[in-house]
Amino acid sequence: MSLALFERSVDRLLNGLAFVEKIFGMFAMGFIIVINIYGIGSRYLFDLPVLFVHELTILGAVWLFFIGMGLVFKVHSDITVEFFMRLMPRRFGLVNNLVIELLILFFTLVLAWQTVLLIPFTRGASSFLSFALGLPDEIYFYPIGLGAVSIFLAVGHSFIKDLIRFRSDWNTGAPVEEPT
Repeated sequence: MSLALFERSVDRLLNGLAFVEKIFGMFAMGFIIVINIYGIGSRYLFDLPVLFVHELTILGAVWLFFIGMGLVFKVHSDITVEFFMRLMPRRFGLVNNLVIELLILFFTLVLAWQTVLLIPFTRGASSFLSFALGLPDEIYFYPIGLGAVSIFLAVGHSFIKDLIRFRSDWNTGAPVEEPT
């Protein structure tokens, strides 16, 4: 299998994953809005506060944030300091990107691994983060691991692309096209 074919396959996989994350994000945001409108209406129109609205809002926000971070990295919408990157020589900028991507890969790998270790521990605990609904603690930790894996895939893909660009730039001495 050629590198170009592998690259297209990984791009298709990441695009499909990004599509699923977009749909999930729209659903989660809609859910948060609807449940809060219900809670506000119930409290102020009927004087009947609903206890579980706060818990569902937090749960939806946790899932939205951690799953959404994978999407942010896939569409390259993360925060960068373009001003300083443009002042750097090209090779130094590529080395800087590679180091940052390695740090992100390491952090997300540790985060995913610690989440895998934490979930069985929370199953044995008798405490619940959710008092009104009685939801187990682990439901709040699943999105952390899923988001970490999603970020790892997106940044790993960018790291391989940057590594190829760095090697090509180093060997030829000519600038390589920036990715779009």
